[in-house]
Amino acid sequence: MPIGVLVGNGAGYPASFVVSAVILLFFAVGFVAMTPHVPQAGAFYSYVSRGLNRELGLGAAMLALLTYVTIQGAVLGYIGQAMVDLLAATASPPRPGGCGRSWSSAASAASACSASGTSTCPARCSGCC
Repeated sequence: MPIGVLVGNGAGYPASFVVSAVILLFFAVGFVAMTPHVPQAGAFYSYVSRGLNRELGLGAAMLALLTYVTIQGAVLGYIGQAMVDLLAATASPPRPGGCGRSWSSAASAASACSASGTSTCPARCSGCC
């Protein structure tokens, strides 16, 4: 949070936490109120389809899935850029060829291997760094 205040717009950054907390509070109240009425509680689809209808429940589930995949892609891209910045700041001279892409690919492969539960995985960095 101090970095956000330093490079952000001052008081607006902590205020965004307050606004987010209020939105989450409204969601939590509705979630707790609906829990006794949803027989297969736990999935986002269950709550939306029970409260609205099946089609909107499927749409909400697909939107949530798309959001999760997009966030993972953004995090992996950030890891690649952070590794490039780290290597540039420590000792490695800059090299052409998009080193950030290979670090993002390595992070993506490591994430896929850990999600699949395999201990040996042929994921490697392409070697540009």
